[in-house]
Amino acid sequence: MKFLKIAVTLLLALAANLQAASDKELRDFVKRSFERNPNFTFDRMTVDSRVAVKNLAGWEKVEFTITAAPKGQMKTISQKNTLYVTGNGKTAFFAASIEDTGAKRAGDKEFEAEARKTLAGNPSVTLNSVKVAKRVKLQNPVNFEAVFMELDLTVKSADNKTRQVSSSDVWFASGGVIVKEIFYLADASPLKDAIKGDITPDHYRADHLIAGDAKAKYKIIVFSDPLCPGCRATLPRLIKAADANPKEIAIYYYNLPTHAVSPTLMKAVIASALAGDKDAERNIYLQNFAARTGDDEEALKIFNNAFDKSLKMSDLDDPMVKEHFDFDDKASREIAVNSTPSVFINGKYDPSRAEMEKILSRLGQK
Repeated sequence: MKFLKIAVTLLLALAANLQAASDKELRDFVKRSFERNPNFTFDRMTVDSRVAVKNLAGWEKVEFTITAAPKGQMKTISQKNTLYVTGNGKTAFFAASIEDTGAKRAGDKEFEAEARKTLAGNPSVTLNSVKVAKRVKLQNPVNFEAVFMELDLTVKSADNKTRQVSSSDVWFASGGVIVKEIFYLADASPLKDAIKGDITPDHYRADHLIAGDAKAKYKIIVFSDPLCPGCRATLPRLIKAADANPKEIAIYYYNLPTHAVSPTLMKAVIASALAGDKDAERNIYLQNFAARTGDDEEALKIFNNAFDKSLKMSDLDDPMVKEHFDFDDKASREIAVNSTPSVFINGKYDPSRAEMEKILSRLGQK
């Protein structure tokens, strides 16, 4: 039994104390963490070694051992672990893995090779290509770049149907070293959550405004999917708040598919709006709607029945529908948005939606 798999959160939190804490402080911290673990009782923790990482100045490879016992048993289990840590003044970071490509500077070829390794164990996804779209030099960690990647994928569904998917991600590079995930030591939050592309005036398009006034105090862009439970909990609150306070909140809606049939449903909504139903984007969230199917034609049938439409699959191929859908897809890749709902308030990313909640609270929207 590997108790470490059950305690991933513990390891992330542990890394937050590796640089500043003494061995005793680390041991006490791990012990407190195991007190919240219902499956294991902490016994001891030892830091085994700290060594400099080759070709990555300022980083250390930290090896440590945690020993714990399954609850109700006396026999203990030991697990060796490895994390990579660095610090710069008051800012410190950690990573679970580091890949040295051997290149002087990691480019398209190196990122594609690492992406293929990452997806190698997933038979339902085939990576066609990777393009490095943009690099942004970071102040912290020092000597690192945030690398915006565009991925062309073929995704196979459970019934062996395939579809082409354009996706994006942000990894990190320093010279020829690639780090896929870097976390803040302070709270174990992902660094990539704080790194997004720029919101531009072009993103505040009139055909994306679904509630509120374009001159509102808070212009909120939401990347969303009507099949995403979190989105179905978030969008109605935002829409109702904007309806009640149009000078305070404006909601700009962007499609970001996260389910197999989401593109079909999204194009159906766009087609409905272009045909004159200006509330189409709102209604799919404000009304009780679900499409529990992986078949596009069945999903469109469910949509038509729910909203009294008579759309055909061919209607979704209309050039104006495609233009709107492709604009949303391009925006999500340029801004590096991968999850729903993703909220931007006056151009600034709100990763935990804490600022959104403050605004809604002030406006009396619970």
